[in-house]
Amino acid sequence: PSGRWPDMARRNSQTSALEEGERLQAASASALRPSSPAPVTPPAKRDYSLLEKAVLFTIFMLSGPLLIMSNKYILRDLDFRFPLTLTLITLVFCSVACWAYVHFTGVELKHANSITQSFFLRRLCPIGALSAGTIVLGMASYLY
Repeated sequence: PSGRWPDMARRNSQTSALEEGERLQAASASALRPSSPAPVTPPAKRDYSLLEKAVLFTIFMLSGPLLIMSNKYILRDLDFRFPLTLTLITLVFCSVACWAYVHFTGVELKHANSITQSFFLRRLCPIGALSAGTIVLGMASYLY
């Protein structure tokens, strides 16, 4: 039995040397492989409860008709004959409300850096002007 111990020790050292060599070879092979970028996980979306969805849907569905009725009341019943001014007041209010929401709730805008003056003038202003024209013509229909 005493003769077997050196033999086992030699086998164990050979096995550990082989394992060490395989480990080094695998490490060097992985170092030579181009590393793939880490997968990007999108931010988790908020899951609204059924009650929250119902409340948001109700607000959305009621806000349009309420705005139409209030504008009609202002233009016809209060005899305010300036639909362009009413449109301006509406759009300024919406702009201030959106600005306040973004700046006070900590919402991060993904493409805020890509909006240059040229982009704003060429792409956003025409859309805003046409939207304002649609609102003005819609309010003018209350007068006539």
